Amino acid sequence: MNTRTRRIQHLWALVAGLVILSMLVACTPKEVSPRAAPPGTGTLAPKSAPSVPVASTNSEWDKVVKAAQKEGTLTAYSFNFVGDVGIGLTRAFKEKYGIDVNIITGRGASFIERLRTEKRVGAIVGDFFDGAATHALSVKENGLSVRADLPVLKEQGVWALEPSSIDSEGHVIYYTSLLYPIIANTSLLKPGEEPASYYDLLQPRWKGQIVFSDPELSSTFYTVFKTMINRGLLRQDYINDIAKQDIKFVPSLVDVSRSLAKGEGLIGQGSDADTAPYVVEGAPLKAIPMKEGNIYWGVAFELIKDSPHPNAARVFANWLLSADGARLVSELRKAPSVRSDVPNPMHKALRFEGKVIALSGDEVKASNDSFTKKEWVPLLKKR
Repeated sequence: MNTRTRRIQHLWALVAGLVILSMLVACTPKEVSPRAAPPGTGTLAPKSAPSVPVASTNSEWDKVVKAAQKEGTLTAYSFNFVGDVGIGLTRAFKEKYGIDVNIITGRGASFIERLRTEKRVGAIVGDFFDGAATHALSVKENGLSVRADLPVLKEQGVWALEPSSIDSEGHVIYYTSLLYPIIANTSLLKPGEEPASYYDLLQPRWKGQIVFSDPELSSTFYTVFKTMINRGLLRQDYINDIAKQDIKFVPSLVDVSRSLAKGEGLIGQGSDADTAPYVVEGAPLKAIPMKEGNIYWGVAFELIKDSPHPNAARVFANWLLSADGARLVSELRKAPSVRSDVPNPMHKALRFEGKVIALSGDEVKASNDSFTKKEWVPLLKKR
């Protein structure tokens, strides 16, 4: 064998060795080093939360779901899950998780007293509460709720109204949004006769024709008017003047819409969600934007402390805020969702481009203080 032939054989052997070595390296697990931050971020860039392995997170939530399915049921004290809304939600939740939801409907104030009694006698029945934000805050202040630690709350970029914006401690959680405009019966009013300002309601023509929810039973009256007075949008003595208008008081916002649909008044302080079912059925009701602004906030839920079915309640709450649950809530209640990825189903008669006043958590709390109630109720109801 000559020298040239030996060199060619050595060269091929070297090439073969390199190919084998590269294959071995490719098959060896690599330790990936963290990617450096892009230039210019420095300490000004927001710090990301510590990463949690997806498998671990799913495993932990799976344990909660399995425990919830073992519990098999939960009891919800609700002001909003009435009629077809409650039926639709319980069916969908049962189909997905195999868990029954026992819904007991009523007013927020009565539920607070009920929960207090259950706590006092040591026999908690309710697992979940939903209602007006003011009542939900009262549930928390009475030590009746726990922090809602829900995976869905960690989702980013999907909220039209941040669920925990009312309560930084995470007890009270918005799950649907509400607008509280003036509602008018358009069949009883000529075009252009609708009020344009809350001060218009003080005109003689509206005396005996205004319908509001009872301030002894509903917190909405305080929330709307106390907020507007505190913001300087209405004068301090406005309540003294509106009290002279012989207001018709009904138990709830649902009753405001029902009363107006029957022609028992011309205008009233209602909500878009509570008015929507009557509009869909053909009632001549319309939301009227007020020059001062139109109050906007959410409907909230809470998980009850020491409840008998805590896992089922937690899974139910998480589902209500999920894309699927939120879409169903919005469709059934005909109300805007707190999620921006859920279409707004509101009827065109209840949509407008007027000024919206979004309440902070502190404003919701301030609107329902006992002093206001003690001062306003005798004045409004002429006791």
